[in-house]
Amino acid sequence: MHDDTDPQHVRRQIRVIAILDAAERVGLLPLATQPLHTIAYFADALGPVWGLRILDAQLLKRREGPLSPTFQRDVDTLVGQGVVVPQDVSYVLDDDGNCRLRASYSLNRSFAEPILRRAQDLPTQAEELNFIREVVFAVSGLGVQELSTASSSDATYGDELIDFGAVLDLTAWNRKPNPSVRVALRFGELMQPELHLSDAEMIHLYVRELYRRLSHAA
Repeated sequence: MHDDTDPQHVRRQIRVIAILDAAERVGLLPLATQPLHTIAYFADALGPVWGLRILDAQLLKRREGPLSPTFQRDVDTLVGQGVVVPQDVSYVLDDDGNCRLRASYSLNRSFAEPILRRAQDLPTQAEELNFIREVVFAVSGLGVQELSTASSSDATYGDELIDFGAVLDLTAWNRKPNPSVRVALRFGELMQPELHLSDAEMIHLYVRELYRRLSHAA
């Protein structure tokens, strides 16, 4: 059971709404389960670049892409509340032979808009909304098909020392930032002192590098 007054629980639910809101703005809705989880993964993996704490540090590493049971529970809760609308719900076998939920999601705007307006009035939540939108805008350039597999080229998710089926912990690098954050920050270091990159620019450059790697792998 969740405590609906718990700040972390509220923050996680707002993250779901923010992802779907931004996805609608860039024409990605309805958003299928795997791309939705992949975006949530990048939001956590790159959060420290924006100065934000990682919200969901542990997730299951799968061949098909990231899967966070915690994030899916947040999505399911919002579906039950009528804030998120599911479509084409089914169960399928993934590449590892496990039964997984598959659906596509969009927002019920009449319920979501008041939540987004209220969040925008709160400084901390507003900053997270801005960050989520920047992440979604960046990864939208990959396209829906590439987005589903983009984690395979990610510096953290693609770590060959972490096997498929194992738990990936985004905070497990001896108190250092995870590899994705280190690569993104490195872009900023390389441009100094000629140019100071914003947090958003470092995220966009990181995703552009993912696109380059995906293109070469195709």
